[in-house]
Amino acid sequence: MNHIAISDIRSATARHFGVPEAVLTGPSHRKDFARMRYVAFALCKSLTDASTVTIGREFGDRDHTTVLGGLKRLEEIRDLEIEMALKIITERVKENVAHAPRFVHAWPFKSRRTRLAPTPQFIRRHTS
Repeated sequence: MNHIAISDIRSATARHFGVPEAVLTGPSHRKDFARMRYVAFALCKSLTDASTVTIGREFGDRDHTTVLGGLKRLEEIRDLEIEMALKIITERVKENVAHAPRFVHAWPFKSRRTRLAPTPQFIRRHTS
């Protein structure tokens, strides 16, 4: 199973709305920025196992009650634009994670063979 990170959701949300990620993590209380943030909160809650504390920390060190309030507010104002944004961003995040390169971390190679001890000089001289 592929792991979806909060940072993946944050960057996909910022790209969808055409704003820098700093808008989502910044201190602005503008209505349009807050709605974008609420969408990202909802996606983080539905696509990850992260707690509201973790989600808040990833979005500019916000309190968990801010995340809960944002989720509640999003349910109240849910409209077609928000529904479409949630659907499109979810598809993009899942697609990006599915096509992400998978890295296998390998342990450093260490041979099990013991090194042969150098042949002593007196044996080398007398064997030829």
